[in-house]
Amino acid sequence: MGGVMPNNVCFVVDGFNLYHSVVRAHKETGINCRWLDIWTLCDSYRYLLGPDSVTTQVHYFSALAHHVEARRPGTVRRHEAYIRALKATGVTVELSSFKEKHIRYVRQREIDVDIVRHEEKETDVAVGTRLVECALDPDCGSIVLVSGDSDIAPAIVAARKLAPRKPVFALFPAYKGNQRFRALVMGTIKIRYSQYALFQLPDPTVTPAGSVVRRPSDWA
Repeated sequence: MGGVMPNNVCFVVDGFNLYHSVVRAHKETGINCRWLDIWTLCDSYRYLLGPDSVTTQVHYFSALAHHVEARRPGTVRRHEAYIRALKATGVTVELSSFKEKHIRYVRQREIDVDIVRHEEKETDVAVGTRLVECALDPDCGSIVLVSGDSDIAPAIVAARKLAPRKPVFALFPAYKGNQRFRALVMGTIKIRYSQYALFQLPDPTVTPAGSVVRRPSDWA
C-alpha cells in the first residue's frame, strides 16, 4: 500500500553569515553559542514546511582563517574541532579558502600605502552551486538556504528556473535578513537569537569512529 511521500528537506548553510550572527548574539547576551548544533537547529524549523517534512541533508560552507592565527592563536584549531563535531552529526562540510587582496592608497607627496586584506568569496560560489545541485536532485523535495547574503541571490534565481516546482525557502540567521530574498523564495523564516543557546552540540561529541571532540575551553 502506498502512503504519503515524505518531503525531503535539504538545508544549505552559509557558515560565515551564521557565524557572525552567533557572535553578535554572544556580544548582546553574554552567552557563547559557537558550539552550535546546526543539524538540530535546522531540523527544529523544518516542521514549518509541512508535517511530512524530513531533514535529509545539511550542507555547511565555510573556510579556515589561517591568516588570523598570528593575532588570534588557536582560531584554526577551534574551527577544525567544530567541523569534526558537525560531521559527527551528519552535516556535510565544504571548505573554501581566504584570498589576499592588496589595496593600494597613494597619498600626498607620493606616499604609497599597501594594505593587505583577506576576503573569502569562494564560499558564495560553493553555496550557490549546492543550491543548483539540490534543485536538480530528485531526492531533495524542498531547499532551505540559511543565509541573508545578497551575493547568493543569482543562485536562487537559477535554482527556481531549473526546478520551478521545487520550493526554496530562506532561513535568516538572527539579526540578518535580505529584502531581495523575500521576492525570490517561497517563504522566509527568522531564527531567534535565543534558539542558539538551545541547540548546542554535546560536549564531548563522539564521532562515528569513536574519537572524542571537546568544545574549546574559550567557547564556554
